[in-house]
Amino acid sequence: MSFLAQLSKINYGMQKLIAYTFILFVLGSNSSAQINAFAKVTAVTGSVLSLSNVNQTFDTFLAGEYVIVMQMQGADITGSTANNAAFGTLSALNSSGLYEVAQIVAVNGSVTSMTLTGTLANSYSTAASVQIISYPQLGTTGFSTTA
Repeated sequence: MSFLAQLSKINYGMQKLIAYTFILFVLGSNSSAQINAFAKVTAVTGSVLSLSNVNQTFDTFLAGEYVIVMQMQGADITGSTANNAAFGTLSALNSSGLYEVAQIVAVNGSVTSMTLTGTLANSYSTAASVQIISYPQLGTTGFSTTA
């Protein structure tokens, strides 16, 4: 798959993630409030995620809740990595930006691991920073139409 094809897939995925995040803020009663919990994923073993750096200040990881599992880093950059105009060249995206939505079945008491409803569809490199983000469902979906 060409680099541009990979980039367009990630851009589309990121566009979807941004749209979902925007919708969550629009549906919330106070759009200035943070509503997510975060954690670093240190290992993926089947449907079990090992966690560290858990932040549940604004939400709690609970059974039945949905989470986003996202590869935060991992792209190959050649040349300079200095924070200036001469920054290096992106040679491969690898899995950076890859994400999927999963549902929690169980969380251990100290929140160092959680079990999902099934194994993840994608492969993630925990050595290259994987994050899990909660997002509470706001409102109901009981819409009706007149058509």
